[in-house]
Amino acid sequence: MQKLISCCQRPGLMPLALLVISTVIILAHHFYRVQHSDLSRWKGGGMGMFSTQDAPGTRTLALMIHSDQGSFLASQDSLGRAGTRFTAMPTADNLHSLCVQMATKTWYALGSVRTVTLNDQSLRSLPMAGTASDSLANPRPLQVSALSLTSWKTRIDVAQRQIERRSLGEARWSRAEGCDVF
Repeated sequence: MQKLISCCQRPGLMPLALLVISTVIILAHHFYRVQHSDLSRWKGGGMGMFSTQDAPGTRTLALMIHSDQGSFLASQDSLGRAGTRFTAMPTADNLHSLCVQMATKTWYALGSVRTVTLNDQSLRSLPMAGTASDSLANPRPLQVSALSLTSWKTRIDVAQRQIERRSLGEARWSRAEGCDVF
């Protein structure tokens, strides 16, 4: 230990030692989060983008808005930073925070339709909803009665030649019960 301390006392070595120590701390923290919080290897300062398929695009988040005018699929832009944070690190706390934030937003019908593939591999066209910042928003807000958040991770199993989907979490919100995370 004395040699390490005396080595760092040389001019110019202290910044290098701090750089090495801080890099090791960041890598250890990233490794812990990947192993224990399902943090995407592409996020959190890691170098996993060079060695894994766990890209942000393999994690999907869908928000269904239920109102007196029908059910709407929320635009991805309207999910904001909370949606990005959840897909990067899908914990129950992040999902609950996302649910609460989405419940406080004012939603508008966008007048556009998006075709999506459901878990049973069937196609369905759903009307889109967004926030007031979306340029196509209908000036009359939706009367939201419930929200459903669903998230999953898609993985390609090359050996089995299959596409696997694993749930990252679900949450539901209603006026009477608030947010419940599953």
